[in-house]
Amino acid sequence: MASHVSHAALPYPIKNARYSILVPFLDDDGDPTDPMTPDTEVSEDGAGFADAGEEVTVISGSNGMGVFTFTGKETNNSAVGAAFKVASGPKVPLGAVYPRNLPILASGTASAGAAGTLTLASSITYDITNCFLRTTGGTGGGGTGGANNQARRIISYNTSTQVATVSPNWETTPDATTTYDILCPEGVTPAMLQTMNPATPGRKPVIDANGLIDALTVRVGPTGAGTTQTARDLGLALPAVAPGAANGLLIAGNNADTTFATWTVTGLTQLQSVSLSASLNITQDLVVNGATGLGSFDISGAFTATNASNDIRGIDIKALNGSTQSLLDLKDFADLGYNPTTHSVVLVDAITLCPDSAGVTTLLTRLTASRAGYLDNLNVGGPVSSQADINALNQSASRRIIMTTVGQYERPESATVTYTVETRTFDGDGAVTNADTTPTLTATGTISGNLSANLSAATNPATGVYRWTYTVSSAATKEEIRFDVSATMSTAFTLSVYSQVVDFVSATWTTADASNLTAIFNKLPVNNIADQTLLAAAIDDLPTNLELDAVVVDIAAQITTDHGAGLYTRNTEPLDAVGTRAALGMGAADLDDQLAELLAFEQYKKAHLTSFAILNETPTTAELHVWPVGTPHIEDTGELEVIALSRVDAVSPWIEATL
Repeated sequence: MASHVSHAALPYPIKNARYSILVPFLDDDGDPTDPMTPDTEVSEDGAGFADAGEEVTVISGSNGMGVFTFTGKETNNSAVGAAFKVASGPKVPLGAVYPRNLPILASGTASAGAAGTLTLASSITYDITNCFLRTTGGTGGGGTGGANNQARRIISYNTSTQVATVSPNWETTPDATTTYDILCPEGVTPAMLQTMNPATPGRKPVIDANGLIDALTVRVGPTGAGTTQTARDLGLALPAVAPGAANGLLIAGNNADTTFATWTVTGLTQLQSVSLSASLNITQDLVVNGATGLGSFDISGAFTATNASNDIRGIDIKALNGSTQSLLDLKDFADLGYNPTTHSVVLVDAITLCPDSAGVTTLLTRLTASRAGYLDNLNVGGPVSSQADINALNQSASRRIIMTTVGQYERPESATVTYTVETRTFDGDGAVTNADTTPTLTATGTISGNLSANLSAATNPATGVYRWTYTVSSAATKEEIRFDVSATMSTAFTLSVYSQVVDFVSATWTTADASNLTAIFNKLPVNNIADQTLLAAAIDDLPTNLELDAVVVDIAAQITTDHGAGLYTRNTEPLDAVGTRAALGMGAADLDDQLAELLAFEQYKKAHLTSFAILNETPTTAELHVWPVGTPHIEDTGELEVIALSRVDAVSPWIEATL
């Protein structure tokens, strides 16, 4: 057999019978696309997926539609899932069916079969139209696990020939070897069908336009064993007038005047108030036997009892509330405080006349002022919480179940990582307790949808503690995930928590990075690196600012004395360096040493001098030239060392010494 669309005519899948569905195939854009090399797998009652008994039959026309038939073996489960895999083309569709387990009305072996009929083995005397026929063996049925079983709806049934006509026709035509079951449809039981089963096959009750059932004869009794009654017999036993009318059947509500001869009530357990707007005419005795509760008669008309004296006959009360009464007890009670003039009864102090009942004294003793205050506290001017209200609070989901997990699931760089989801359950008093059954947990992503496949099975490591692990792969979608748990402790409770799949940027510290850092460290000097304190100690003997100022002033003064003020250049006015040093009280090398110290000082403090230029040749001659402030000058002859000094204050000139 192969996938066959006729099985799709069933209103729902029937257990252990073939059932067909249409399968749409869509590509990534949602366009219909025929599959290439379909490979269907099914899962029976949550078991692992395996190859299906039948394969999808693609409908011609390139419209992305196929027909798939679940075998009778596959539908012999509570839930069947299907994955319609393809080699290429569309996305993989999914499907699921939930077969119905229908009650069996009768079973047997067919006496004949045809394309659209099956002749039953024995007569069923009542109509089984709209029931289902399911083949179970022989031609058109059977196979491994009932894989070939077919089911069809009976659209008509002949009780004389036992021929059941089905629709649509059978996929495989049955014959005299075919065994079958007759199944009741959903909502119908065999007892319901058999209730209207007539003694004579083929007969049906006649229902008129008003919904009344006509019957020639009826029998009264639980099994119909009573005397057969005709319509006339029943009419004579009932009043000819409508219920509630005068002399008709009494009804709840208003009844017209009705006359009773003898009215006897036996075994009465409760008689409430009887209100009569007209006369209650009892021509004989009114006898009430065994009454345990008698209300009142509210009569606005006359209450007449016909007897010899033409008045109300006596009432003999033998007991009140179980206490036997003498003939005078009730009279004494009526006479007490009765005023015949005003026809009134004076109320008396019951406490004075009645002895203390058992427990009253104890109650009054225990009702202290403080305890009475508790009663006052209940007077809150509004509703007071009842035990039901408190139970409702204790039964809220927030008290009976909690669930927790981490707020962020970090996606790994590779492979997978797991996170724990934990649920705890409590009873109505807040004590930990196991749920009636293992709670169910589902995971839903805002983008991916159902993610429950990433959840492990639940563990129960301690009372009231249930744990699952959720697996996050390196390819997981970054999205919010909602976890929904359902746990039953007599009543079902549900709760939700949220987490988020995230991906943090990471940097990997490699062995090469460590090697490069070590190489940089190895290039550093062994000794301590000089800081400001060490540098200051090294040049502690440098001249002070005042000493430097004095040197510059002395040089400028000497130049002015020897040559006068003005602009001097090396080419026009060479100076005697030896004479200049002597005039300053310096030896031949003193000026050079002083200028060298001045350079080192400037490099440290950057205070008075702004620039120097020193050539590395040993000086042989020296000349000094002076320029006005604001005219920086550095001269290099290419043969001699040049030192250029520049002052930052406004009074000192530029000095150029060419050695």
